[in-house]
Amino acid sequence: MSRPSPAWFDAQYNNRARIPEHPAILKHWFDASVAARQRHPDMVEAAYVGSQGRNMVIKVDINQARPVVGVTDSNVNRPFIALAPALRGLSESQSIGKMNYKGLQVKFQRRFANNFSFMNSYSLGKSMDYASDNEAGISNTYDLNYNWGPSDYDIRHSFSSSWVYEFPWAHNKPYGGWQLNGILSARGGLPLTVTQAQNVLSTGTGNRPDQICSGKLSNPTIEKWFDTSCFVAVADTTGTYGNTKRGSIRGPGSVNVDFSIIKNTQIGHIGTEVRVEAFNVFNHLQFANPNVQIGNAAVGTISALLSSPSCSLCGTSERQVQIAFKMKF
Repeated sequence: MSRPSPAWFDAQYNNRARIPEHPAILKHWFDASVAARQRHPDMVEAAYVGSQGRNMVIKVDINQARPVVGVTDSNVNRPFIALAPALRGLSESQSIGKMNYKGLQVKFQRRFANNFSFMNSYSLGKSMDYASDNEAGISNTYDLNYNWGPSDYDIRHSFSSSWVYEFPWAHNKPYGGWQLNGILSARGGLPLTVTQAQNVLSTGTGNRPDQICSGKLSNPTIEKWFDTSCFVAVADTTGTYGNTKRGSIRGPGSVNVDFSIIKNTQIGHIGTEVRVEAFNVFNHLQFANPNVQIGNAAVGTISALLSSPSCSLCGTSERQVQIAFKMKF
């Protein structure tokens, strides 16, 4: 890559991104599936799916200094220090990213019959990339593989079940028209990357500790979600990156059940619907991710709940109940 002229580095461009031309992003999908109808109207389907992405756009700091043991000033070795001494980070969008996904998907469903229908789905998947968000940046510009790991959205196990049941009696009566609905969702935790408070001094970038054991606990709690003793701050603070992999531990999973009762009434040409909906009906606690910074007093602890996955206006995930009325004429 040729260096631009010093005039290009006018102060107005400091810390902004260069946007060079990019090759076409390459994406490939593949799948193989088989379906079997058990008996009308039940059906089972299984599929193996996958996708690959190449030339994905991610941002890298092309003015990041190389890690050098013994150097404590991150500015002295920046590539463009001679051209622009005041220039610090310079992000460039590059088509060097890649991603891989492979997964098994199983579905068991019943189309509406005998006043009842359901849909059950399970997936076992694995998604890997360098950066899940092209704004996220790369920890070490000179070693892209240091950032290779589970995607930020990678969920290995996921199960969902939804069902509808209509009471078969008194459809056309004022006391009839009752319907029950439910949704169950359960998933594993998202990948988390353990970091450390001390940066790499020669680069000015964040760092990860050295990992000496798995860090997984058989019975994690909100006071100690993972074994923090498995992660040790890197001894050299000047030019050494820790060996902890990106996404080496997992945050809490979640289990949620939503339930609703609906009463439909038809009076002449006017139809009414009354709904009572309960989100997280069993009030199951849904925890947010723990603190993952070695050197922080709160490392390994969880101090917050997730926002509600079913009701965007409900705040956190404790049980919420709402009543709605609709008239159709």
